[in-house]
Amino acid sequence: MNTKIVAAHASTRWPATRNTLLMLCVFGVATAAEPAFATAYDAGPLNFATQDQSMWGADNAFVASGTKFVGTGFGGGSSIGGFVAGTGAEVGASGAGVVGLNFGYTVDSGSVNANVGFGAAAEVPHAVQQGQSFNLGTSSALNQGTISTQSPVATADMTLLAQFSGVIYGQGCLAGLCSSSASPLPSININQKILALTANELEFLPGVIPNGADGGSVAHTPLGAQDSPITWNGSEIGSVSTNVPNVATNGSLSGNSISSSGSDPLLTATLDLPDLSSLAGFPTNVDISINKGPFEFEAGFSPLDINIGPQLSLGQDFDLTPTLMVDLAFSKPVMIAGDLLPQWGWEGAWADLPDLALSETTTFTPTFWLDASLTNNTNLDLGLIGTYDFLKYELKLKVGDLTLLDSTESLSQLLGLSDTLFTTPTLNIPIWDNTFDLGGFNAIAAAPFTIYTDSDTSTAVPEPPVVPVFLLGLGALAGLVYFERKREPRDARINFCTKGLAHA
Repeated sequence: MNTKIVAAHASTRWPATRNTLLMLCVFGVATAAEPAFATAYDAGPLNFATQDQSMWGADNAFVASGTKFVGTGFGGGSSIGGFVAGTGAEVGASGAGVVGLNFGYTVDSGSVNANVGFGAAAEVPHAVQQGQSFNLGTSSALNQGTISTQSPVATADMTLLAQFSGVIYGQGCLAGLCSSSASPLPSININQKILALTANELEFLPGVIPNGADGGSVAHTPLGAQDSPITWNGSEIGSVSTNVPNVATNGSLSGNSISSSGSDPLLTATLDLPDLSSLAGFPTNVDISINKGPFEFEAGFSPLDINIGPQLSLGQDFDLTPTLMVDLAFSKPVMIAGDLLPQWGWEGAWADLPDLALSETTTFTPTFWLDASLTNNTNLDLGLIGTYDFLKYELKLKVGDLTLLDSTESLSQLLGLSDTLFTTPTLNIPIWDNTFDLGGFNAIAAAPFTIYTDSDTSTAVPEPPVVPVFLLGLGALAGLVYFERKREPRDARINFCTKGLAHA
């Protein structure tokens, strides 16, 4: 098919062909004239962490530890005997040692550990016009986070130190002929803890007296958590116990914050309803007692044992709200919306980066950090609790002063059932409520990016799709001009397309 036939064929379909070529032409011109090609910028995983920060204010947790020795060292020797004219004998001894007590302690004012993971993105243009304002469309996302806290705690210990070594020696001479010998004295090397105080107990001679020796009342003495009976008319109707609270919390991401909560009982008092009803004339328990000479047997049976009473606890709630911040450094001065003079950098929330304008090609170097607000709400929680046991029994058997059996069990315990009957909502009594900046987080330097200006187009290589689209527009323009000459003079749309391409 020759050119004339093609031209004739195209002429018969000219309106549709011309519109198609015109669209390709305009698309190619518009694409070639576009100065900026935005690419997605991803700063990569931004994982921040902080350790051992104070839960009470913007500072490191107060942790103090040390040792103090109270004792003395000693040393010396003595001898008896002597020599006259090279004849005589002498016996002596010498030694040295140390004895005393070594005190050690550690005090932690309460600490916070946190891990925070952010994502940061932006739409970075490949090139912009000089002085023209643009926005990077920055955004951030809180992807993950954890928080753990440890309430104030103190530990201490006392250690006995005793060390001794020595020697005994003798020497004898007869008319100048001498003989001597020496032997070491028995040595002493004692380094033994006498007391150890932890957050939960006071331990005597740890490592010497087994845990639980003498029922645990001598070697290991719990701090608090000891039940004291409540009596009425000589009968026990309940108990009260105290505890040294030790609140440790762990939490994770919840919405836009990282939260954790925890509590530990401070005081618990309960009344035994079956015992109380028995004293009021409504017996619910079955008690058997047999005493025959040295033989004593007691048995008690309760179908349902219910205890109800108030519980006072120390509670702590923590909320960490982080914001992704950036120190954005510029390789060339940049105009920033709101500033009168060009700046070499900008600092603030990554998601709030204002409009910028470049005078020349500029490289941006971001360093990310966290602005993290921590709220500590510490309170006393007062509530009502109820516990129960099914088919509870007590058995005691003694022969003289010898106890053969002393057991208290219940069916619910044997089955491993929970003993909680109910817990009521608590009344919160605030004792501390503070919000402050949690510090200690690491800074992260992310990959830089460069934005070109239209004055540096020789170094600004267009993205691959731009070149073929531009050539397609040129080809469409050539075909459009050729067929138009065969058909009619250029119309206003062709003039627009040609002028637009020339301008680009």
